Amino acid sequence: MARTYKVIDADGHILEPLDLWDRYMDPAYRERAPRLIIGDNGKERLLVEGKILGNPKGLGRLGAVGARDGSVPADTMMYKDGRPGGFDPHERIKDLDLDGIDAAFLYPSIGLFSGAVQDPKLAAAMCRAYNRWLADYCKPYPDRLFGIAMLPMQSVDLAIEEMRFARKQLGMKGGFLRPNPYNGRMANHPDYDPFWAEAQELDFSIGFHEGASGGMPTVGVDRFEGRGARHIISHTMEMMLVALAVIWGGTCERFRRSASVSWSPAAAGSRRGSIGWTATSRTRASTTLVSRRAPASYSGGTAGSRSSRSKARSTCSRTTSAPTRFCGRPTIRTPMGSSPERRR
Repeated sequence: MARTYKVIDADGHILEPLDLWDRYMDPAYRERAPRLIIGDNGKERLLVEGKILGNPKGLGRLGAVGARDGSVPADTMMYKDGRPGGFDPHERIKDLDLDGIDAAFLYPSIGLFSGAVQDPKLAAAMCRAYNRWLADYCKPYPDRLFGIAMLPMQSVDLAIEEMRFARKQLGMKGGFLRPNPYNGRMANHPDYDPFWAEAQELDFSIGFHEGASGGMPTVGVDRFEGRGARHIISHTMEMMLVALAVIWGGTCERFRRSASVSWSPAAAGSRRGSIGWTATSRTRASTTLVSRRAPASYSGGTAGSRSSRSKARSTCSRTTSAPTRFCGRPTIRTPMGSSPERRR
């Protein structure tokens, strides 16, 4: 009998084991793999391509479940001492059962920094290693743990290759990109059309997930001091901008069958405020169509006409959350502060 899904964590995170790169990465790139180092302030940071990335307060905070209520000393915790379920799927299932969660969609932690890698082939090697490990992590519980593949959009061709591998060889049904510009291009850039066409052909959902201190171009962070404000700005504004890109920019309209584009709930702002901006943005877009010319993808109707406005609303409505594509159509309630990883 098919499993019933009542509560789904749409934005779970794993913790990459420290030996992941040694065990899963192509030997040709292993020496250039990401490494944890101790920064000048004694905190763990990530070193990749000569750049130091991550929260200045230390990567141990990634797995510091309980830090908010003071039960875990996030400022002194080491990365390896993070929540066991981040590293071990069997422990993860215990966490899910504890919180009454039926299934989880899993994103990376350290892997969120992969978008900052400049060398496309190194980025691809990192994605391949991570995706192979993630598939093994999810394998014991295929009806409860759903891995979201990491894709190297530094190169459209390599991203397509990794998407095919994740779908056909690993059985994954979706992948993610950072919402930030890759190579100075937003997600609706014409150069990305082959990627979206392949996602459509593979029936492969694409999600967007922001990551603070991630080494990519990030809107608004130059206007504030301190990680707190930058975190709030990056997670909300970058998701708003990529939503505008793929909806107003016409990607969802040009590739209708691949348009199960999803926003990671936490990255979109649910933990840091609200995703209420989705409703107001939709209203503003629809109103703008009335008073201004429609985007090129809506040129089939007169700008501001009823058909043009309906087309925009329809596109927004089809741009949905990923769980419906993975688990049929369950009743979905994104846990707000209930799952262990969400209590970070």
